[in-house]
Amino acid sequence: MRVRAAEPGDVDWMLDELRQFAAWVERKRPLYDAPHAREWLPRLIAGHFVRVAHTGEARAGFIVGLVGAHPLNPGIRTLTELFWWVAAGHRDSRAGLLLLEAFVEWGKAHADWILLSLEAESPVNEETLNRRGFVLKERGYLLEV
Repeated sequence: MRVRAAEPGDVDWMLDELRQFAAWVERKRPLYDAPHAREWLPRLIAGHFVRVAHTGEARAGFIVGLVGAHPLNPGIRTLTELFWWVAAGHRDSRAGLLLLEAFVEWGKAHADWILLSLEAESPVNEETLNRRGFVLKERGYLLEV
């Protein structure tokens, strides 16, 4: 299993996986709009942090992070996780852990803050994050109206 920078050729696969992610999180409205996502994924790949885990030719998962200045203090450069997803056939592999490690390594080299969130139903053990230096600072809530 290896992790590499995402490429434009990964977009169709990522869109298919995002459809599965959207179904998994079960929101009133789809988590993403397919035409909009098709437009934005290449922009994210070109200007932010997007990595794909793979075994040979088979893609196993991906992680996407926005890179930029904190809106209240531009002196704080942030890496904010948007999506961290492992494809169904690879959930018992090291893909998720390798993606997390790539995210943290890049963030330590290029950002001041690394922000990560987990869905309430996520199988990720919080201790995995704690061992890597993450500290619970906020809880997120969603009210769909």
